[in-house]
Parts: sequence; C-alpha cells; structure tokens
Amino acid sequence: MANWNFDPQGDAYYCLDFSSEKTKKFLRDRTIRIMNEIKPRVIKLDFGYGLPSPDMGVPRDPELRGEKHTFALMEQIVKAAKSIDPHVVIMGYGISPLWVPLTDLVSLDDQGDLWFELHRGHQEWSIWASLLSGYGVAISGSSCYDWALDDGILLNSVILGSPGAVLPGEISEKEGVQPRFLNRRLAVNLWHRRTARWEPRWYNSGTGNMQGPPHLKCWGRIEAGALTALVLREPESPGQTIENINWTGKWALISQDDASIESSGRVAVIPFSPGLISFSFKTKPKQIIRRNIDGEAVTDQWDWRDGRLTIGVNGEEFIHTAGFLVQAQ
Repeated sequence: MANWNFDPQGDAYYCLDFSSEKTKKFLRDRTIRIMNEIKPRVIKLDFGYGLPSPDMGVPRDPELRGEKHTFALMEQIVKAAKSIDPHVVIMGYGISPLWVPLTDLVSLDDQGDLWFELHRGHQEWSIWASLLSGYGVAISGSSCYDWALDDGILLNSVILGSPGAVLPGEISEKEGVQPRFLNRRLAVNLWHRRTARWEPRWYNSGTGNMQGPPHLKCWGRIEAGALTALVLREPESPGQTIENINWTGKWALISQDDASIESSGRVAVIPFSPGLISFSFKTKPKQIIRRNIDGEAVTDQWDWRDGRLTIGVNGEEFIHTAGFLVQAQ
C-alpha cells in the first residue's frame, strides 16, 4: 500500500503488483479498451517518480522492486496504447532519465519542488528538466496557481518549450484576470519554440553544486548551434551585456524560424517588465507588429541604426503589450 505524500498516517491505497499475470492482463486490456473507446491523443502517466517508493511498495518479484516496479507498470500501459495508436503522446510527470524510453512529453510539477516558493522551485525544476533536452523529449514549462507569480514561470517556459495548460485560479470572479497576465501568457503561447531537441546555455545562471542549490538568471536555448531563445532577467550591474545585448528590466527573445535570434527573419520580443532592450539586427526591419489580447497592429515604437534594434515599453505600455514580432526585409 502507498499514498501520494508518503505520510504513514494518511489515507493509503493498494498498488497493483506487476509480479502478477492478472495485473499485466488488467493493465493491457483496460488500456486497449480506453484507446478504442475514447481515442485519446495524449495519455498522462502521473506521479511515476514517487509511487510506490521502495519502502512502501514491495512487489513479490524482487527483480521489480524500487523504481523498476513503476517503470514496468508504465511500460505495460505504453505498449498497449501504442499498439492501437503509435502516434498517441505519452506525457510523464517526472524527469527521471529512466522514463525517457517511455515518454514523448514531460510536464513539470505545477508548483515546482519548493511548493509555495514558486519562483525558486520552478527555476530548479527547469534546470533539471533541461537534462532531457538532448533526448528529443518535449517539455511543458508548467504554470502555477497564483497569477501574481505566473510571469516568472512563463519566463522559464520560453526556454523549455510550451507553457503549461494549468491556469492559475487564485482570484475572485469580481476581480477578473488582469490584462498584463493574459498578455504574457498569450505571448508565450504564440511564440514558444516547437522543437524538442536543444541544449541549454547558462550564462550567469548556476546549475548547483555541493555549496549551493541551482538558480536561474539569464539563460538560453541552443538548437543546432543557433541561439533560438534567450531569457534576460534584470542586469546584475549597469551596462551588463549578454550576446552583445543591452537591456533594463526582464525580456525574452524567441526566433520564429531555425536561424539564430541575430539572423532570424522573424523574432518575437516579449517584455516581462517595463524596460528597454537593444540587440544586433543586421538589416532595418520591414515592420514590427505589436500584439496583445485585443489584436495586433503595426507599431513605430522602435529605433534601428547601425545594425542595432532598440525597443522599449513604459509601465502603462507593458500592461497592454503581449510582445513584438520583428520582421526582417
């Protein structure tokens, strides 16, 4: 028996023992029935990283003890599902390398690893999840339950991939969701990278060691040697540059093709706070489109000279701006 939070005083439930042929048949038959009747496009296999733990779930077959037991249960489901639809997406909810052969998509825990320290917790999750980036496993960047903290979660998701589908709910019906939150979520949904194979570039971030935990500041996404996405948190000192970029505030840059940000024909520029950004852009843009939840329009609130593009937003503009789509000649 086991329970989700490993509290011996909490409610516990019986776990299936894969040592039994009846268990194997039950999982196979049930999965095939679901695939034929419901025809799902995605199957989520949840909490495989912790249930049952080795000290709470002990299969009769000693070869299946520890995390091998959960792997065997999941593998049976995956094989049965793929036998009906080879293209069904298997979404896992843990980042252990053991699950890589079984999962097409990994979704991070909605509150990270530190529960209500959402920003720090999600940063740590994001660093660990980047270990999957070389395996071709798509990563959902997750979300949180507090709109006031959602921007920080989305900022990490710019590098990881798609934003999570869990929307914050901690808000009253009368208050409504502020445009600044909807605009940020719109921007990342519109412009996130759709590729699955990449590698992180850490810049001034730290992946952790025996002296301290991991932390994210500025970091990037490299695909086939090209910098296709970049997150810039507040500069550590006045005049700090990364990739020959000057900025104030917090920004995200996302290439909309396979080229690097500097040479792309279409680049999304997303403000995550009021500020100014100036970066290399070889030719004067043909046009720049400003997008928000109300629609899009061509904007002239930018400057290009000597191969550098500068875009800025003040406090009021930030609230009502999802981002800018820069289009080259």
